[in-house]
Amino acid sequence: VVAIDTSAKLLQELQHHRGNRPIELVHDDMMHLAQHGGPGTADAVVCMGDTLPHLPAHDQVARLFADVLRVLRPDGKFVLSFRDQSAELSGVDRFVPVRSTADKIMTCFLEYGPDTVMVHDLLHVRDGDSWKLLKSCYPKLRLAAEEVRRGLEAVGFEVYGQDTVRGMSVLAARRS
Repeated sequence: VVAIDTSAKLLQELQHHRGNRPIELVHDDMMHLAQHGGPGTADAVVCMGDTLPHLPAHDQVARLFADVLRVLRPDGKFVLSFRDQSAELSGVDRFVPVRSTADKIMTCFLEYGPDTVMVHDLLHVRDGDSWKLLKSCYPKLRLAAEEVRRGLEAVGFEVYGQDTVRGMSVLAARRS
């Protein structure tokens, strides 16, 4: 198993939990996948969470799909998940509760553009008797599940599974 991530923190967490499992940790961008596996060397590639929409442009999605196809063996599998942001929320529905504990409350606000959605994160953290507000924002690609399916098929994948699980679109494809 080769785990590629741009987050050193997440890779350290994986290192802590991998035990004796033979997992190679690679601190790199997933767009450099081909540098870490030659043609036809992988049985499976997994891109889970909401990683795909963080790519900077739609053409990068197509490039990633082509690179994944190249590193997979015949009949190799590609599984990915992402949040479908193709349908715009409006009004107060654009405020989305993310999670909360007794000491933290996270909400996000979505602002839609033609190709991206700007995600504004608002994190309230208890600080003694008061609350401290932490803010951030970042763009995400607006990807529709059917658009991703067509993109996979365009580079040569056969999509054999598609579902929505807890708000995430999940697609499973194979190299033929």
